[in-house]
Amino acid sequence: MFVYMFEYVISVGAAEAAEGPSDETSKSDEFWIRHSYQIFGFCYQAGVLVSRSSLSCLKIKKIWVLTLLQGVSFVVWIMQDMWYDNFMPIWLQFVSMFYVGLLGGAMYVNVFALLIEDPRIPAEDKEFCINMVCIFVNLGIVAASVFDIVMDATFIGA
Repeated sequence: MFVYMFEYVISVGAAEAAEGPSDETSKSDEFWIRHSYQIFGFCYQAGVLVSRSSLSCLKIKKIWVLTLLQGVSFVVWIMQDMWYDNFMPIWLQFVSMFYVGLLGGAMYVNVFALLIEDPRIPAEDKEFCINMVCIFVNLGIVAASVFDIVMDATFIGA
């Protein structure tokens, strides 16, 4: 649930607030900054695609590590939004958004793979377990929506 909360706060709320143009923007950066929210979305989805396609190459059993790494990304993006002179250059924000997508996609595919392959879970309970994971994914997304609203109305958007 937390990895999805972090992921959706970053990819929706923090991304929207991050790209604010500064006076020192060069002409070559103008396009990237003007279209940064859409490019963030592309980078995020590209990361998700790559990591969801990687299960045959890489399986992660310690999924708590993915949550921890996404939590660090969450803190970095919130800090990025809180400072007026954003500390990450635009190209690093794009790379970071790809990384956020990688972590989210890796969590998704590895959690479901672990459930399906776990011999300790009886076959008749696997569907229930998958439904529980889906509920927690959606709870994370709802929590992110609430956090984004609060964030925008208080410490980021005010």
